[in-house]
Amino acid sequence: MSVDLVRFVGVVLLAYLVPGPDFLVIVRASVRRRAVGRAAALGARAGLCVHFCAAVLGVSVLATRFAYAFTVIKLLGAAYLVYLGVRALLGARRMPRREDGPRCATAWPTSSSASATGWPW
Repeated sequence: MSVDLVRFVGVVLLAYLVPGPDFLVIVRASVRRRAVGRAAALGARAGLCVHFCAAVLGVSVLATRFAYAFTVIKLLGAAYLVYLGVRALLGARRMPRREDGPRCATAWPTSSSASATGWPW
């Protein structure tokens, strides 16, 4: 099996350049504070690097050839998502209450563009 390294690196670089869902997270974080935006961008790039390294090391080939390994990877991913969901729910319970109503997310920016579009970012 031959590997065309130039095409592989080209696809990886294209994945780095094309904005995806993480782009909205980075923009929203950057609106809050520059340092938070930089941290979000660094986290998104680190995630892409992990995927790149997994592809280079052949983790995807192992997952397709060994059904048991693929099942373990899926279960670990599902457990992590459940952990993140529980953490988000517990964090929402700790948000401060407004005196006149429900809990509010005070970290979201308030601007005329946010209120005009209805989107928080």
